[in-house]
Amino acid sequence: MFGPEYEAGCPSCSAIADSFNGSVPHLVNHDVSFYAVSRAPLAKLQSVRAANGLELSVGVVVRE
Repeated sequence: MFGPEYEAGCPSCSAIADSFNGSVPHLVNHDVSFYAVSRAPLAKLQSVRAANGLELSVGVVVRE
């Protein structure tokens, strides 16, 4: 959806991500977690999250 060098998210992936907010409550009701993974820097993901009104948590996975 959002590679490290991207300035904007992929249009197709962004359209799919727009539906995440509505899906999460249903998943929680069934004790299911949902993760979307990106290699982009956290600051870029937080910016896109805020600009698009996404309610998903944004975090970092550190690979050693």
